[in-house]
Amino acid sequence: MTPTPTKTTKKPVANARVSILEIELFGGPGQSQGSGCYMPPIHFQTNVEATRQEVWVSYTWLLDGKAVSRSRSWVSKGGYTAFASTSGQHMLKAGRHTVALKVTSPSAAQKSVSFNVCAIPT
Repeated sequence: MTPTPTKTTKKPVANARVSILEIELFGGPGQSQGSGCYMPPIHFQTNVEATRQEVWVSYTWLLDGKAVSRSRSWVSKGGYTAFASTSGQHMLKAGRHTVALKVTSPSAAQKSVSFNVCAIPT
């Protein structure tokens, strides 16, 4: 009787863990330092840090609880961070807002920051 050939499969590499660094906010033109609020349009970005190199990081930006941008970034060989930015600038009404980055892969993580948008003088 001939033995049945064994199939070998690659073991999946252990998932990397991801952490989100400080979320940076940028206001529009005429923004004055220390005003306590941001002038629209608002742009936000951050870096995500992974425990492994050469991995895709999938994420969603949430603005006031609603998804405004979905994307993914590559953690390159020789590095442990990937840049995560919004796809554009956001015209927000005056008042308090919250932006959050929700990482969905290779592991789950979320960080948020609240900020005020200045009333635009008319």
